[in-house]
Amino acid sequence: TVESSSRMSLHARFRTSSPSGLLFLAAGKTDYCLVELQSTRLQIKIDLGSGERVLRSERGTPLNDLAWHTFELKHENHNVTLIVDKHFQTSQKMPGKQYDLSIQYGLFVGGTGGLDKPYLVSEPIGFRGCIDELLFNQHNLLSSLRSYSGFKHVYEVSLGCSPQFFADESDPLSFFSSK
Repeated sequence: TVESSSRMSLHARFRTSSPSGLLFLAAGKTDYCLVELQSTRLQIKIDLGSGERVLRSERGTPLNDLAWHTFELKHENHNVTLIVDKHFQTSQKMPGKQYDLSIQYGLFVGGTGGLDKPYLVSEPIGFRGCIDELLFNQHNLLSSLRSYSGFKHVYEVSLGCSPQFFADESDPLSFFSSK
């Protein structure tokens, strides 16, 4: 299934202590929209087929402080706008005349599922934290965390936030792996 549109909206609410991690990827053959934390800042890489644009949240405001943060990404024709925590805003104009985001390979949340595409220069670090809301074109991507054969695959995801996100400095820490 191919989805192609000259309009896109993405809204998310998240918290983490990690400085880096992939939050979201809309993957096409050459088109993509990649949202990740990169050195404590939100970074959006988007290419609609005529060249990549990069939008970043402001310096000096780390987003890995375990507080809840929100972002909104809006793409309409040649304009792309990023709003972080409802106060910081930045915009870019997309180059060329191609304004549709064509998605052939699907939507990815928290990691790439092993997808190997040239625009994924190196395997992005998977997101470690809590994502409370994730709306893509008004569709709640977290509404059902069940896998559907050939349609949706879910790996090592659980509802709720790990207690580590509510711990303070005096709380002991333990490690557990289901592997």
